[in-house]
Amino acid sequence: MNRELFEYDEQNHLGYYNGKLIPSVTQILDILLPLDDSIPEDRLTNAAKRGTDIHALLENLNESIVARNISANDYACKSGSQEVYDYASILNAYHLRPLKYEEMVFLLDENGEPICYGHYDCIVGAYADIEPFENGQPYMLDYKTTSVFDKRKTSLQTHIYRVAFNQQGVLQLNKHTFGLHLRDGVKLIPLKDQEDDYIISLCKELRVLFEERNNKQWIKWLINIVEIVDFAK
Repeated sequence: MNRELFEYDEQNHLGYYNGKLIPSVTQILDILLPLDDSIPEDRLTNAAKRGTDIHALLENLNESIVARNISANDYACKSGSQEVYDYASILNAYHLRPLKYEEMVFLLDENGEPICYGHYDCIVGAYADIEPFENGQPYMLDYKTTSVFDKRKTSLQTHIYRVAFNQQGVLQLNKHTFGLHLRDGVKLIPLKDQEDDYIISLCKELRVLFEERNNKQWIKWLINIVEIVDFAK
């Protein structure tokens, strides 16, 4: 894969590889596990903003630890954020340290072509044998701020990121992944293990459905345009 062929349209939140639309991890999982359409739009908007704000705070903490060697406790105390304090508490309790964070990865098929892309939240390294972590092992971790934690979706999401990251060959992550639920306190949630082959196969199937759905939307848009033009005549 040539990363220079990837372009991201920030305004419309769409990614293109070699000029062709490619789904994000979120978009591809929404096909399999869509959001409840009965949830009011304003509630979704508020929840998304809260999640974005908390993610930014945690990213700043990770940067302070990795790039500036500031302790999690020192940063948490100065931030004034309960979520940051809770995150720092988890890091300290399990002797974890952020290694990498908020990086874009691409899940590749057997030909090395991208299936989907996304930004993972954080990779942490364990520095003690404290269940469920093993000393010296790196793990994929995902933050969730929603009222309800979706274990199935988060498991698939973290393993897509894990497989995609491992495909780079820089560092091999442990097969176990975790969710960090930051809502009314904090809870570390071990997630179901997923096999690499299953993840790749599933995402390839969902990619086909993604393309079919977008083709139908394009055809519908084209028909509407034709009808408007005919009406104008």
